[in-house]
Amino acid sequence: MEILKGLLSQFKEILYDILGYMLPGYLLLLILSIPLFINQNCSPMYGLLEIFFKSNINVNLLDIISNASFLTIIIISFAAYLLGHIPIFLSHPLGRNIKSFLKLFNLKKNKDHENTKFLCKNILNILQRKPAFRDDLFKTVNDENKSDYNDYIIKTFASTYSRFTSHNDLIQKYTCKVNFYNSLSCLFFIMFIDSLISTFIWVSFNSLIYTQYTLMKLLVFNTFIFLFYITFFKQYQKHCNLKNKECYLFLYKYFS
Repeated sequence: MEILKGLLSQFKEILYDILGYMLPGYLLLLILSIPLFINQNCSPMYGLLEIFFKSNINVNLLDIISNASFLTIIIISFAAYLLGHIPIFLSHPLGRNIKSFLKLFNLKKNKDHENTKFLCKNILNILQRKPAFRDDLFKTVNDENKSDYNDYIIKTFASTYSRFTSHNDLIQKYTCKVNFYNSLSCLFFIMFIDSLISTFIWVSFNSLIYTQYTLMKLLVFNTFIFLFYITFFKQYQKHCNLKNKECYLFLYKYFS
């Protein structure tokens, strides 16, 4: 029984890694490969515009995949796993800048986020009365980052301990989804910026085939990329809130 439990735990870890890192990594690898597919020195989104709007450029992705050897697929999968960590790394400074920008327009308020914050604060007030929690996790830090420090330590403890004890699989699921949506929102935000710049450059270089119909297609193209970014960013925020609640609820049960 213990062996099966261990195998199931390993399978879950692999599944979470595939969803959280490899799938975004495959997308990033595909985006970076676009200039190679069309044999041009250009940005990925400029290359995508060339594929979409020029009939003489044809890329058959299925043929490329079907002709790849098993070793090539293994190497690509390993590269995708490594690349999948890059959007998460980039999302931290990017996320801070976006939050600062939204704060200027008072657009940061989110009802779910406020409710989660209120619930976590109430649980924290209860936990602070327990000596074991106060001695092990909650530190009195006399600076402005005190609450952020405690929140980070508390969530890290809950996530790590639940992972190794398998007491709460929900935290691991939410962590995986947070990484997944965080990576995709970061990728599509960068793609959107690249797409806007590439659109202006592409139009200036292709004025002969530029028509009103082409303009409409370019607008739709950029709008879809922006909508993908918004969708994934909203899902990222949602699962961040769910993970935070689950971490605090786990600690409440653990120290009770």
